[in-house]
Amino acid sequence: LGCLDGVVATKAGSCPGHFETVLVLYDAKVTDAESIQKKSGFKLVKGNPTFVKARNSQQKYYLQTAKGLSHLLEDISKGGTVSGSETYAAQINSLVGGLGSKSLLESVIKNAKLNEKDAKLLRQYYKARGGS
Repeated sequence: LGCLDGVVATKAGSCPGHFETVLVLYDAKVTDAESIQKKSGFKLVKGNPTFVKARNSQQKYYLQTAKGLSHLLEDISKGGTVSGSETYAAQINSLVGGLGSKSLLESVIKNAKLNEKDAKLLRQYYKARGGS
């Protein structure tokens, strides 16, 4: 979800009646909940259900388990940040999973100020997991 335009932050968790839920914070000037649902294929939970954040080990799972890149992840108890940004954390997590565009990949590498080694490794994960 972090690779979608307008998504600012994501947190894994659950809410009543839904075992696995992702809380998505988005910029309403860029996108809306229905567009996110359509692009992601996930079901939209409507109303204002109680959200319970998942264990830290479930936050930004791709990034946490990416050997050589997991050191980028900070503030995991709050959902995760990279370079002080929840947005970069969500985007890099998606990119490690092979999601998102090549232009997003290069933009995040530049804007999050990844060093050459981390940038190279992120590109490798992206490509190996199906990024184009």
